[in-house]
Amino acid sequence: MAEEVAWLAARFPSRVAVGVAPGALPLDFEALDVPFDEMMPRFRAALPRLVAMLRGEDLGPLHGDLALQSCAANPITVISTALSPPAVRRAASVGAGIVYDGASPVARLGELSATYDEARGPGPKVLIRRVWLGDPPREAFDRQQDLYRSYSSAAAQQHWRDHGFLCRDDPADLAGDLTAAMTAAGATCLNLRVHVPGVTPEMAREQITRLGTDVLPRLRSDG
Repeated sequence: MAEEVAWLAARFPSRVAVGVAPGALPLDFEALDVPFDEMMPRFRAALPRLVAMLRGEDLGPLHGDLALQSCAANPITVISTALSPPAVRRAASVGAGIVYDGASPVARLGELSATYDEARGPGPKVLIRRVWLGDPPREAFDRQQDLYRSYSSAAAQQHWRDHGFLCRDDPADLAGDLTAAMTAAGATCLNLRVHVPGVTPEMAREQITRLGTDVLPRLRSDG
């Protein structure tokens, strides 16, 4: 993974970061012949190595790889999913940023951000928010939430709210909601999503255009 990411960054300088997670669906592990119960031990062991390699460190037998060597001067940002204080502290300890899910309430995420800052985490704190301008396809949203519930832990779900989408008719209202969410969550950047099964490519393109034209300028003006 480190090699693939490093060469992608060599092709597109300053435009690449990588987000990682332990995994969730048993089929993913079955396809790779990896025992499902090894999910967290493998993730805990691999995260520090991945972050180090993408800083050009701890390259081992790949010490001659030019793309990985270049990471010493131009380190590649790694962000890790983090939905609990231990996960946040783990990411901070290895120099990774953190990314939150799209459904947890911002008050809970604000506590996690405070924990990350207390642990001197140096990376970005990414807030995922699923958004929609105008009349939303609620059935598609609800179906996707049912899918998430089918494989997410009860501990994660206890912090979820509704179907996870911020839906507004007015761009200024949506921008205001997002600004308030970032502030309350202690986040440093946003990951906006409009795609779920049932949203056609045409619908997604229209939303992306409207967000870029009507919402992002307002977010930037709000700081």
